[in-house]
Parts: sequence; structure tokens; C-alpha cells
Amino acid sequence: MRTTPAILVIIVGLTWSGAALAWQVAPVPAEGPADGATLGELDESVRAALQDLDHEITAAAQVAEAMDELGLDSVDTQSSADRLGAKLGVSFVVCPSIFPLAGQSRIEIVVYFLPEGRAEMLEQIAIEGEIWPVVTDMLGKLVTKDGLLGAEPEPEPEPVPPSPPPDPVEPPDGGGGDGTDGQTDEDLLEGLEPIDGGEGDGEGGKGEDVRSIGVPFRVLATLSGGWSVLLNEPARGGAAARQGGIVSLGMGWIAVPKIGLEVGGDIRVAFGNSGVGFGIAPVIAIHHPVGRCLFIGGRLGLGFYKGATGSQRASFMMPVGFTLEVLVHERVLLRLETPSFTLLAGGDDDVPAVGFFGINLGLGVRF
Repeated sequence: MRTTPAILVIIVGLTWSGAALAWQVAPVPAEGPADGATLGELDESVRAALQDLDHEITAAAQVAEAMDELGLDSVDTQSSADRLGAKLGVSFVVCPSIFPLAGQSRIEIVVYFLPEGRAEMLEQIAIEGEIWPVVTDMLGKLVTKDGLLGAEPEPEPEPVPPSPPPDPVEPPDGGGGDGTDGQTDEDLLEGLEPIDGGEGDGEGGKGEDVRSIGVPFRVLATLSGGWSVLLNEPARGGAAARQGGIVSLGMGWIAVPKIGLEVGGDIRVAFGNSGVGFGIAPVIAIHHPVGRCLFIGGRLGLGFYKGATGSQRASFMMPVGFTLEVLVHERVLLRLETPSFTLLAGGDDDVPAVGFFGINLGLGVRF
């Protein structure tokens, strides 16, 4: 009977040490523009990789039931991950996505770590038939025994022996003679700031900048409009005849989230006393972050313009503008475009080129 407490201590210690290496993880169903077989293969690869890493995995049916009860179609924000994680009682929520390419696929894995309230994302390319090893490598970097990305504190430097004082002074109660003032190793480690995970190759080496306009959203739709004045030489008509407005509808894909590089297109309608016309132009834009919710940048397009009234000229169109954008919600932004300039050229022998100068205000939605 005397050995019973010792045996219990040993059993509890072994159980704790084994559990310390494992986390409770909830993988959500894979997403992306792939067929059902590919999405299923990605789901199986994620679960197999987590199982190989000795983590505790929540059953797929339990995850689906919890998402249904919470009204979540997907998990794409820290808030939705926190809600799902709290519902399931897990520490990690893993969200995989796959985007098929020619003979290969781009795999994205976003991992939310509830204890610290943060997320990281990795991207890698997997050739056909090699999804599982790529997923295993990615999750091995993201979900480690030390937490998200395995960030560990710097090792404690060895204490430097203090110079002997001229007159020995007794240390205060509880103090040690090694310069630590009686602090334990755990106290000293808590005082050290954790090291951020180092950047890897390309966008997938480390979680992307949370200020990027393309994280976690990649599609941007905007509706803009404002005042414009017609610029032509020689000038025709008075000032009132030269003023009007421009309304534009744009759609773009954030190709490089780190710098906010957008590729897309605009449909523009110009109207006023000088006439009405419309144009279509592919556009490239930059949304550079200068604050948590503030972006500056510009837009440049080159397309086609057709007058609907007046001379009904058909011209090349080149819109150029400087933009200032403010996120008012995680999915909604306000855009001020000033100055905005649209050049029309090549549609009239008598007037080789005209332009519109204006100030536009827009509303954007991220998906």
C-alpha cells in the first residue's frame, strides 16, 4: 500500500508528458475550385498528417454538426475560428484549400491557434498525386508541440558573475547569489519575449501580413462614382457643358497579397452635357498598406471607349488614378480616388485626344 502514491505519481507524469506533445485539432472541410475527389483527398491528407503528428483530431461529422449549429458555411476569420474552437473545445482550427493548376495544385492551409488568438498561413505547390507529403510538411511546420509555427523563446543566457563588492552585503531574503534574485527558471523564461517565426521562401514561408488587402480575402469588387470635367483642346462650350460624372464598376483578383497587387477590369460610364459613353478596360492596381486599416496606391487601365451620344466616337481609353482606401469592416472598404484622369485617344481625326479629370468616391467589398 505504501507504493501506491508513488505509482500514481509515475502514471500521472507519464500521461502528462505524452499529452503535452499533442493538441486538440479540428480540421474543417477543404475548400477551393476543385472536384469532390480532390477535395476529399485533401481532407484525408490533412487528417492523416495530423494523426502522424500524434494530435487529437475532432471527427469530421462533429465538426460539420458544430458549423451547422453556428451557421458557418466556412471558417475564414479569427472570430469564426474562435467560435468553432470554443464549441468543439479544441486549440487549433485547420482550414485547407486547394486550387488546381495544369498538372499540379496550389495548396493553402490557414491554421488558427485559439490560445494566442492568431493565425498563420502556408502555401505550397503539389504535383499530381503528391498531396499527402506536401500537406504533411506544411502541418509539421504549422502545428508543432510548442504551438503555432513552433515559436520558442531564446535560451536563457548564462548569468555573468557580479564583481565582488568592496564590502560584502548579505542578499535579501529569498535572493540567490547568481544574480537571479531568487527567480526560478520558469520566471526567467516568462520574462523573455518569444521569437517570431522566420520568413520562408516566397509567400508561404510565414503567415502573410495581416494588413494586406488580400488576406484572407482575394476578390475585390468596387462601385465608384464622382464629378468630372471634360478636357479637350480647343475647348468647346462653356464650363457647364464640360462638367459631368463618371460611374465605374470594378472586379479584381489580389494576385500578390503582400503588396496588394490586383489584376482585374473596370466598366465605366461617362455622362454629362457633353454626351454619354461607356468603356471597358483591364486594370492593374496597387493597394499598399500604411496602417492596419489604411491603404494607398493607384490604378492603371488600358481599354476601349464608345460614345453613345454626340459624335459616338470609338477610342482607346486609359484610366489612371491615385487611391486612398480605408477598411471600415473586415469585408468593406471606402475608396477615395483623386486625382482621377481618363484619356481617350485615336477616335477622331479633328480631336486626336480628350480626357476626363475628376474626383471619385467608391465602396468596395472583399470576398
